[in-house]
Amino acid sequence: MMPANPLVNSLIKAALLNALKHHPITISHLLVMGTHFHMIVRAENPEDIRGFMERFKTESATYINRLLGRKKRTVWCKSYHPPDVLTVEDVIEKIAYTYINPVKDGLVSSIESFPGISSWS
Repeated sequence: MMPANPLVNSLIKAALLNALKHHPITISHLLVMGTHFHMIVRAENPEDIRGFMERFKTESATYINRLLGRKKRTVWCKSYHPPDVLTVEDVIEKIAYTYINPVKDGLVSSIESFPGISSWS
């Protein structure tokens, strides 16, 4: 589990920026928790999402493993589950789910007090 502290947050942001340089997607909503993350993204080409995710997960795992002095340890699950979000109702449902997740998991009492990376504000 990765703690939500300034150093880890900086490493995650660096991995996000590096992945965005190589894969033209738009991150609309984001929440990074200690064991998983939620993103709502837009892309012209769906294959860009796959490339972005692979690069982000590889980059962030490399940074985290270096920080912890580990070699090639798994940080994220190998797969990811990119549901197609095609209607306004689906988008609203996914946005709500993203921001309620830390509350549902008992980490904070409201999203406003979440210390990790979030696009809430």
